[in-house]
Amino acid sequence: MLDICLIAYEFPPVFGGEGMYTYGLAKALSRLGCNITVITTDLGGEIRQKGEDFDIIRISPLKKPFLKMLSFNIRSNKKIKEILTKQQNVDIFHYTNDYANFSLYSGLSTIATLHHPFAEERRACKSVSNNIEYLRYLFRYKIPFLEFLERQTCKKANKLIAVSRYVADSIIKEYHLKSNEVVVIPNAVNTDLFNPEVDSTKAKKLLLFNREKTILFVGRLEYNKGIFHLIDAFFLLKKDMPGTKLVLVGEGKLKNQILSFIAARNLGTSVKIIGGVESEHLPGIYAASDLFVLPSIMEGFGIVLLEAMATGKPCVTTRVGGIEEVVIDGKTGIIVPLADTVSLYNAMKTILVNEDFAKKLGMAGRRRVKENFTWGIVAKRTVDVYKDMLQDHTIGGITNE
Repeated sequence: MLDICLIAYEFPPVFGGEGMYTYGLAKALSRLGCNITVITTDLGGEIRQKGEDFDIIRISPLKKPFLKMLSFNIRSNKKIKEILTKQQNVDIFHYTNDYANFSLYSGLSTIATLHHPFAEERRACKSVSNNIEYLRYLFRYKIPFLEFLERQTCKKANKLIAVSRYVADSIIKEYHLKSNEVVVIPNAVNTDLFNPEVDSTKAKKLLLFNREKTILFVGRLEYNKGIFHLIDAFFLLKKDMPGTKLVLVGEGKLKNQILSFIAARNLGTSVKIIGGVESEHLPGIYAASDLFVLPSIMEGFGIVLLEAMATGKPCVTTRVGGIEEVVIDGKTGIIVPLADTVSLYNAMKTILVNEDFAKKLGMAGRRRVKENFTWGIVAKRTVDVYKDMLQDHTIGGITNE
C-alpha cells in the first residue's frame, strides 16, 4: 500500500480544472488502496479534515493576489517538513499543479503534473491580440511569473506527468528536458456523475431554461478562454436562430468586461452569466444544454470537454494545444481554427439545426470518454509511475537550501 501526499494550490470548492483533477485522482487512488493526504489552500486558516476517502490539510496563504501562490508554496513546504519530522511515512509527494516549488527541501521523491504550457499560451495570445491587449493580459495574469514557477517545477521534480502529448512535447522543448523525464497520462472524468441520464429538471429551473436551444460554456472568465470570440459568433447565430440562448458558467477577472461586451451587442436577454456553481449542479447543467462550446486560445487538455462528452453532448472547440487529443473532429464534435468567429458560428449552427448529427456526436463522445478517460484508467497508470519511481529513488532526509 502506497502513502501518497498530493499538494494542490486548487481544490474543491475552488472552481478550476486542476482542483477537479486533484479531487478525482485522490478518490481514485484511495479506491486502489493508497493512503492519500491532500495539502491545499484555505483562506480561513489552517484546517485538518477528513475527506470522503482521504485526509485534507488546508493551509492559509497570504491574501494579496500576487503573494497567494508564492506563500502557499512556502507554507506547504513547511507542512511537508512537519509531516516528515513526525516520521509520518510518505512514499511520494505529488504536486498536482504547474507551479509547484521544491526550493526548500531536497531528497524527496517528487512528481508534478503539468496541465498547461504557459509559454505556448503567451505566444498564442500574442498572435491574436494587439499590443495593448497583450500587455494587459501579461499583467493581469502574471504569465511571466507562472512561466518561472513552471520552469522550476520541471527542473526540480524527479518525474513529470503531462496531461497530453502536446503538453509533454511543449515542456520538453521549452525547458530542455529529456523525453524519459515526462510521462503522458490524460485527465479523466467521473462517468457515473456526468452521464446522459442525469436529471436536468433542477438545472432548467435554476437557469430558467425553456424550449430554446441552449449553448453552454463552462470555465474561467479569462482571456485565454476565447469568450469574446464566442459572443461574436453567437451574435451571428442569433440572426438565424433568434430563440437560441448562451449560458456562461464561471467566474473570472473579465466578468465586467464581458458583461459590457454583451450589452454592446444587445444580447442581454439571450446571454446569461451564472458565475461559479457547486460541483454537484454541473452534471445537470450540462444535461440541460444542447451544445457545449470551448473556444480557447490555448488549452493543455480541457477537462470540461470530457464532462460535456461524458454527458453525451456534442462539442465545438478550437484547434489549439491538446484539444485534438480529446475531441475527434467530425466524430465527437467540430474543431475550428483559432479566433475564427465565422467558423465558430458555422459549427454551432451546423450542430444545432441537425439533431441527428448532434445526437451522433454526443453518443460517440460518451463512448470515447468511457474507453479512454475514466479515473480507474488514469489512477492505475499513475500508480505504475509511482512504483517505477520508487524502484529508482529512495527517500532521503530533508536538506535546507
